[in-house]
Amino acid sequence: MLPNEQVNEILNTAKQAIEKILQKDIHIAISEEYKSYDFIVMDSITKIIADYFKVSVKDLRSSSRYSHIAFPRQICMYIAIEEYKLTTTKVARYFKRNHATVIYGTKNIKDLMDVYPLICRQINDCIQLCKVLITLK
Repeated sequence: MLPNEQVNEILNTAKQAIEKILQKDIHIAISEEYKSYDFIVMDSITKIIADYFKVSVKDLRSSSRYSHIAFPRQICMYIAIEEYKLTTTKVARYFKRNHATVIYGTKNIKDLMDVYPLICRQINDCIQLCKVLITLK
């Protein structure tokens, strides 16, 4: 049998290890960025739009300014703000941009929809896809 001092030392070490592990797991489990409704919605919208325009999610979240990437990214921003009522700050944080960029992108999409019926139809198709595929709302 072990002396009481060794037993207490082992128990304290085990307790500290468990607390350390649980703190990490709890922190990961409730991380605001990855478990929030907003992040899940943004992630879903981005995946749907990436598939629709045949670009990668990585490209949409990158700093690329190529039009074949920037246009779908702006559509993601527009849908997140207009259909899911997310804030420009949260959308900007998701895309690693500032809120002014999100405001510009959203306005750009609105303007294009007013002028070009084909783009309006395309964006409405994307909105319908999001409504069907995102069941969180």
